[in-house]
Amino acid sequence: MKTKKCKVCHQVKPINDFYKFKDMKDGYRNECKICSNNRTRINKAKRGREYNNEKSRIYRETNRERIKAYYGGKLTCSRCGLQSVCFSVYDFHHVNPAEKEERIGTLINKGWDKIEAELKKCIVLCANCRREVHNCEKN
Repeated sequence: MKTKKCKVCHQVKPINDFYKFKDMKDGYRNECKICSNNRTRINKAKRGREYNNEKSRIYRETNRERIKAYYGGKLTCSRCGLQSVCFSVYDFHHVNPAEKEERIGTLINKGWDKIEAELKKCIVLCANCRREVHNCEKN
């Protein structure tokens, strides 16, 4: 069995106790999984919950602005023409539900490529129009 010495705890451990990392000569990180997880835990505690929440908030806001830019700078309901400053007024309606992979609200925390791919399948509707559309689809 292949082994490796951890640079942090200096113990020789099986190679399965190390995360894969293609840039290293042997293809594995220099610190074992336990030491790596401990370091991550300590660093997150130093930064604190507020830091992580603030970072996420900024990321979501940036993605909202990119969505607005994708639609020409201002969102408009495709059905009634409503234009509002408030982003929360709008819903993204998948024209073909079979093509839907994930909700835009869920993707707002993920990468732009995924968001853009879903936006191509959607039309913008205000909350009222979207509910009317879904009610008509059910009936």
